[in-house]
Amino acid sequence: MNRTLLHSLALAMTMSIAALPALAQDDEIDTTFEFVDADGNVVPDGSIVTINKAIEEDDGFGGTFVQMPSGLYVHNTDDDASLLVNYDLRRIDNGNFQICFPSSCISRSTKGSYKTTGGTLKADETRNLQTEWLPDSYGQCEAHLQIVFCVDLGKQFEEITNGPAITLRFVYADPASVQSTVQVLRPVARYALDGTPLRSTQRGIQLVRYSDGSVRKVVQK
Repeated sequence: MNRTLLHSLALAMTMSIAALPALAQDDEIDTTFEFVDADGNVVPDGSIVTINKAIEEDDGFGGTFVQMPSGLYVHNTDDDASLLVNYDLRRIDNGNFQICFPSSCISRSTKGSYKTTGGTLKADETRNLQTEWLPDSYGQCEAHLQIVFCVDLGKQFEEITNGPAITLRFVYADPASVQSTVQVLRPVARYALDGTPLRSTQRGIQLVRYSDGSVRKVVQK
């Protein structure tokens, strides 16, 4: 959808909110924003990122706590633009899942569907996603994150269309995991449930084959 048209539609909504649906119904994702790692490498839409690097920090009161940062960032590929992140916390064995993006920090300890506050990234800006799991003990945490392109209406950020989505899988198994690597499984092919190859990401249930050869059933919103 043309960016100028999006802004025109957003302005019209200040007079009539019902004039535009919350999300566009296109199968193609919006590519204004992308997930990247610390080196600027793009983490493709649909990737599963496994984090098993645990960092022990001083809590300032004579004790310690463990944090497992995702190490990911969000890059704006276009002009100044606004966004938020919708996320499904699918598993959390203990502790808290925290995201401080685009600006405010939100911490959750129970499974559910949530969203961040809205914010704006400048042209070509890369901002730390600041997403981490703070476990109390060994276990796992899994969260599905999807960028949503928005328009800033002044007092609110109106969701327009979906951008890339990734799954973060945190595994805290043993202190020896400190300094270990982060594994990124990249999607290499997509299929409908009947096995028909798909050229692009589509809403609904699909089969995704990843770079390690595994195939998983994925629900794309």
